[in-house]
Amino acid sequence: MTIFQLLPDDQGDTESVCIHTMSATVVALVHDLYPAIECELGFAVGAWEGDVSPEIGQKYELGFGLGQLALGCSMVSCMPGFSFNANEESTMLSGRIEYIEDDDLYNFWITKDISIDLEKPLIHFDTGQWVQVKLNYEGLRIIPNPDRLSLARKREM
Repeated sequence: MTIFQLLPDDQGDTESVCIHTMSATVVALVHDLYPAIECELGFAVGAWEGDVSPEIGQKYELGFGLGQLALGCSMVSCMPGFSFNANEESTMLSGRIEYIEDDDLYNFWITKDISIDLEKPLIHFDTGQWVQVKLNYEGLRIIPNPDRLSLARKREM
């Protein structure tokens, strides 16, 4: 069961919106713009999509999605295990390919409960394979209280 749903954004393009959350703490702001978060799986840095600016030291219920700039992400095989990692340029999410939809999308699980639909890369990965996805900061969407965002977007449609 996927726990992300595809909804149109303001320009009419389809984007992935989380409907399941995880607890995480904002530990820093990178380039005074992108929040660095710490959760049970490690660290990640991404584009904040909340109405209120993130506060360092504050714990949030967060969802995750992929922005339009994630289309240029890279994927490589990795050892089994869910993890988040970040460096000065990107965030790496390690997870498992659960299934392949329509020959164009991978259903990529970043935790045992949270999945993201990824565009299929040029390199083929099999169902059940563990991969690491590398994203620029704007490619990873960090969504505080995503249930409210999903409901607001549904009402706008």
